Amino acid sequence: MPPSSSDKRRSPARPSRLRAPEMSAEIATPTAGEQPVKKRRGRSIAVWVALVLAGLLLLLSSYAVWVNRVALNTDVFVDTSTELIEDDAIREAVAQRAVDELYANVDVEAAIEERLPEDVKSLAGPTAAARIPRTCARPGR
Repeated sequence: MPPSSSDKRRSPARPSRLRAPEMSAEIATPTAGEQPVKKRRGRSIAVWVALVLAGLLLLLSSYAVWVNRVALNTDVFVDTSTELIEDDAIREAVAQRAVDELYANVDVEAAIEERLPEDVKSLAGPTAAARIPRTCARPGR
């Protein structure tokens, strides 16, 4: 019988595929504590390191974009800060916080007493204690 076209494609020079018994004999099964366990641990550590670095880079790049778009852009910064300063609630909160920090960190009574003339130094205590209530209207408003 003449060789068919499918027989011509198979050449004897090509190695045949390994069968299951031959293949299992060629594969070395690692014992516990050998290289594959170390590779697995190293890979998992590498994955966590990559995730942490990616998170940090995302955080830093977000901050850099904000700085570039807002803080270093004069027009945007002026517009944003002007809007915030014109808001009465924000201005009042900032003023209250500034006064609270001043009274917490400076002996206001002593500072006032130091600047007053001798005959009115006794008024330094009541003057330092007199905070303007929030309900008082501002002059001109």
